[in-house]
Amino acid sequence: MVANLIIVNVVLFLIDQFTYSEGSYWLSDHLSDKAGTLVRPWEWWRLLTSGFIHSPHSITHIGFNMLGLFYFGREVETRLGKWEFLRFYLSSIIFSSAAWSAVEILRMPTPLFETVSDLFTGVPTFLPEKQAYGASGGVTAVIILFALYNPYRQVLLFGLLPMPAWIMASMYVLFDLFGVAGRPIDNSSPIGYSAHLGGAAFALIYHSMRLQLGQFLPSGEIFTGWKRKLSRRIQAKPALKIHTESVEDEEVDETEVDRILDKINREGSASLTDAERSTLQNASRRYQRKRR
Repeated sequence: MVANLIIVNVVLFLIDQFTYSEGSYWLSDHLSDKAGTLVRPWEWWRLLTSGFIHSPHSITHIGFNMLGLFYFGREVETRLGKWEFLRFYLSSIIFSSAAWSAVEILRMPTPLFETVSDLFTGVPTFLPEKQAYGASGGVTAVIILFALYNPYRQVLLFGLLPMPAWIMASMYVLFDLFGVAGRPIDNSSPIGYSAHLGGAAFALIYHSMRLQLGQFLPSGEIFTGWKRKLSRRIQAKPALKIHTESVEDEEVDETEVDRILDKINREGSASLTDAERSTLQNASRRYQRKRR
């Protein structure tokens, strides 16, 4: 999944180089996050798309982000699994983009209510409206989550200085706090410090609450249940009453059971959804009856 994400970012960066016209780059301008995106629900898609666009003027912007994603993302993906990693990464981009937009709104010189009203109508009195793009919010979330999982792992800060992962992560957060406070360590280029802090906050929430984002998606068990009920209604009722399989007698999906057991090995039994626990219970009852 890390490799696929890097490919998507690089391809979009290359395409953006060919969209230059009249002093601007069409792709990065239209997919970037805006300062007022948070108060315009019809533009919330920008919270995600901005994480896949990088500055068309600097190869280092996408270069450093993709290096960070490559070095730290692979181990986090191995721990979470590719689909949970994707859910985590995309969610962290949305969260960090929303954090940047919120901070920019609070920083605007007009009263908050007037600011929100102007941004909502699309006629802000402070033109041009700021924009931001880049994967750094998501990459920061990946780095912080890596450090939370491996606090004492030796890493190289900026590829040079060896130190434990927790110290590196703390330094990144400290640099971003200085930046948000108006005392940036590096003034060479504009940096979305608040987006970095948003990504770091999301990683901390994800780790401390032991979230499994997949559990918030519709379970396949729901659709399986609907299909089973529908098929039973369609079947013609027999003249004689015959035995119908109860929940305990349902066929066991061996592949699903193996997947759930692998998940327990990786993430512990606390990560199981109600549907997965029910599947294991059904399988256990069936195996016990077979032994009898």
